[in-house]
Amino acid sequence: MLASPAPASPHAANRANVIPAYGSDENGLVYGYLFLPETSGHAVNTTQALQWLADAEQTPHGMPKASEADGKQGQSAGFVWLHFNLANATTLSWMQQNLQLPPEFYETLVDGSRSTRVDFADDHLIGVLNDVLFDFSFDPSQVSTLVLCAGHDLLLIIIFSLFLLRYVTTSNFI
Repeated sequence: MLASPAPASPHAANRANVIPAYGSDENGLVYGYLFLPETSGHAVNTTQALQWLADAEQTPHGMPKASEADGKQGQSAGFVWLHFNLANATTLSWMQQNLQLPPEFYETLVDGSRSTRVDFADDHLIGVLNDVLFDFSFDPSQVSTLVLCAGHDLLLIIIFSLFLLRYVTTSNFI
């Protein structure tokens, strides 16, 4: 009796073009998902994410809105979550060419400060989050920093630690 093949990973589409040294695709994307109301998130690549964002820009605030009749006026009709690896040299230039993000986000990436914080700029939340470790014998290279930028229709996360990136891409973390 033949065993049936294992089901495909929900993020297999994102993992198809991974560059092993970085755990990301050629644009630096580690994972991308589109979340719509009343459905599960589904994996998207950078091309699919950009298409959805372009379609969403045609409505106020970049998001389709629910109708007044259903009593949910102004409610979001979804967002794209993109998780990038900054160790990939193409990541920063790809984001600058394709995403409309506040200048403060890019300043946060290069300013060198890794203090945990959340700021507001141009209708976006920009945050820096660090690991909290309770084992004081840890290796400092295992501490990771995430920089995030959250707008109306996009959640962007940038990872700085190769240790955490290896963990995320080799486990079934997502």
